[in-house]
Amino acid sequence: MPGLSSKVQNSLDEARMLMLGTQVLVGFHFEAVLQHGFDRLPDGARWAMVVGLGLLIAAVGLNLWPAAHHVLVWNGEDRRDQVVFTNRVLCWALAPVAAGLTIDMYVVAEVVAAPPIPALAGLAGAVTAVAAWYVWPWTRRPARPKELPMEQEHKDRGEALEQKIRHMLTEARMTLPGAQALLGFGTVAVLMQGFAELDRSLQAVHLVSVGLIALSTVLLIAPAAFHRVATDGENTELVYRTGSRLLLAGMATLALGIAAETWVVVEKVTASRVAGIAAASAVAIVLLGMWFGWTAWKRRSLAGRGAGRSRVSPRLRRARGSPPSPEGPRTSTSAHGAR
Repeated sequence: MPGLSSKVQNSLDEARMLMLGTQVLVGFHFEAVLQHGFDRLPDGARWAMVVGLGLLIAAVGLNLWPAAHHVLVWNGEDRRDQVVFTNRVLCWALAPVAAGLTIDMYVVAEVVAAPPIPALAGLAGAVTAVAAWYVWPWTRRPARPKELPMEQEHKDRGEALEQKIRHMLTEARMTLPGAQALLGFGTVAVLMQGFAELDRSLQAVHLVSVGLIALSTVLLIAPAAFHRVATDGENTELVYRTGSRLLLAGMATLALGIAAETWVVVEKVTASRVAGIAAASAVAIVLLGMWFGWTAWKRRSLAGRGAGRSRVSPRLRRARGSPPSPEGPRTSTSAHGAR
């Protein structure tokens, strides 16, 4: 049975695979709004594209959540709870990806075929995705999944620093493809006819978005560069601490860049500045809250429970007649000396 460290690494690799597929669909939705053909779509198809974009952004948030959780909650250590958390989040993330794929199949068929072909194409995409990602795997699920023995978990908790750095670099690779795809879209978009027709203020928002995503790309590549340049590839605690901070900074700027680009898309579709700002704010709040707010709260909660146990345990020891702690005799001796 694979050890805990291998399970953590495999779960992160699987999140990376899902991210690679999601980024292509996100880029398509962002780019489609600036194409001339988008204005020729029926109103229903255009709104479907907006809904699909929201679902795919939710999938991006879920895909990158395990990376933030691993760094902020467990400080990069291998824990069984991290494997469970990643498994659950990736199962959730598949649902919006399947819905986004369904919408894309519907919109593409809407352009080239008459009803009911678009609806059938969307239904086929949904059935295929749900069957391949949920139904078939569930039928192959063992009756009683094996759990990692507790002694093995305790053994793997003392994993080497090299393993923590490996996980950190994997988490950076999980995030980097999304930033690269959006950066490519952002730079190409300025050459499209649809971009020239945007309001100047929206063009400025797009420029800010490209700048944020470019900064995110630089930050996400920086851990590998730091590892090579600063330490000649040696694994040190400094490499892990610096790389983790760069990873988190890159995720924060990526969230803001996605939010800014969402503003452009929603305002162009709805012709409403308020709707664009509201959508961008919602995306930023959800992504930053998911990646940083919830994980920071969970880390404080775990730390508080650990402190509570350490405060109660001496009382329990005394109540059970256990030997007094080393501090007891020292305190007593000093008291006699004072008398």
